[in-house]
Amino acid sequence: MRRIAVLIAIFLAVPICSCIPSVVRESLEFDLASLSCSAAMERRVLTSKEELDAYSFEFVRDDVVDWTLARDFAVLWLADSISSEEFPEDSVLMDLPIPIYSPDGRIRYYEFRVISSGEVAGYITAAAVKDFPCPVLYHSRFSGYADRIDAAVRALAASEPSSESDASECLSDALEGGIAIRMVDNGYPNVALGFCENDSVAPVFKWFADLNGMRMADASDLARMVSYYDFIMAHPELADEAAGGLKAKSACDDLKREAALFWDVAERNRGLVAKEAAASVAQRHFKSGFLSVKFASSLRTSIDKEMIYKAFHVSGDSWHVANYGACGAVSAGFVLDYLQANYSVNASWRTMPDFDAKKEGLYKTMYIGYTYVGDVVDMIGETDAVTLPTDIGNAIRHFSGYKLAVSPYAYPKVSINSNLPGISLRTFSTGGMHYRNVIAYRETGWGPFKWPEFKILDLVDSADFRNGSWETFMPAYHLMNWNVVRK
Repeated sequence: MRRIAVLIAIFLAVPICSCIPSVVRESLEFDLASLSCSAAMERRVLTSKEELDAYSFEFVRDDVVDWTLARDFAVLWLADSISSEEFPEDSVLMDLPIPIYSPDGRIRYYEFRVISSGEVAGYITAAAVKDFPCPVLYHSRFSGYADRIDAAVRALAASEPSSESDASECLSDALEGGIAIRMVDNGYPNVALGFCENDSVAPVFKWFADLNGMRMADASDLARMVSYYDFIMAHPELADEAAGGLKAKSACDDLKREAALFWDVAERNRGLVAKEAAASVAQRHFKSGFLSVKFASSLRTSIDKEMIYKAFHVSGDSWHVANYGACGAVSAGFVLDYLQANYSVNASWRTMPDFDAKKEGLYKTMYIGYTYVGDVVDMIGETDAVTLPTDIGNAIRHFSGYKLAVSPYAYPKVSINSNLPGISLRTFSTGGMHYRNVIAYRETGWGPFKWPEFKILDLVDSADFRNGSWETFMPAYHLMNWNVVRK
């Protein structure tokens, strides 16, 4: 307990803002002195320019995106996000990204902080590897990791066993010998804490902490987004007939070709990208013009947002959703709550007195054949129970005049254009399946390249429960989607 308290001290040290040398401030265009203490802590503890430069140099011949090129694209993305009122007009990018590592020590994402009035207002997450055919993969409002890290460290300190395990001994030794703390992919935008020596370009992580479960974790416990094809090859029993193995493989092949073409063009035009990014910052453009953004009819209006908010349960100033447990039940429950608030549902759902009754009703109607998901949950728990699309569809059909219609290879446009939420599936290396509601879509582009985006309302893991998070739509990774339509 004494030793792990050192880690707490790292995050609870308040005088961070005043500790940045003036020489450093003057050498960077970004005003570090303007950062709030929590934002400055993230920059001081979770990233380093020397580390990023050394990593790009070390792996220059690999399929690694140089972080400065990624930043230029993120700057342009921010200009268009300000134009669409996603971020405040005074928003700027922090000078350095927070690298999001894989458990094997390779950087997978560059998470650029959006700063407004010195505070963390959100993130724009760029690709750090050339596996993706798009420079920016995620962006959302967000308040940063400081509070979650602090809570995790306190929880780990409180639960530290009296007889130290190998993991806690490793942590204690690292704390006293000089530890580096980095963010690690755990089904991004979910992340874990990784602890490693602070003198390695590609860190060797000795220990991980799951920020969701507030517990120690092994590398094998951490999730990584995988293509639907890779997922069904490893778990054929969970494959959906509408996808098909050949179609899923074709989506992966298309993604590789598109990624190779895009990054070839991007690398050959680095100077142009950098010039446009610099002009955007210098002239404070609120729309760069370099990226083309087509705001289709799906971009939510304030009325549409009100329709979504009505499905949330309000207690004072607190907005929240009913705790229906696992992601499949949450996705189905939100659709039903949304229908009840804005359209209509069957009396069997409308007359249920509270969350617990609705949750029980959901699990009793989510079944495959004669096996009720509720029975499985009772035996192995919500987080380990696998929910299939038929389960979610059965619940929605039972409690309303709507049903699910599968939409492979395309985000659920039919639902969204009808002011109804859709559902999308992600698959993970751990064998997990994660369902999320979809509430909007649009298309962004650069030259001949077009990148569809969809807005996810992830009511289990979202960074912004009220407004949702934008995510680049890639069929290889987002193959299975469902529209909510009339029966």
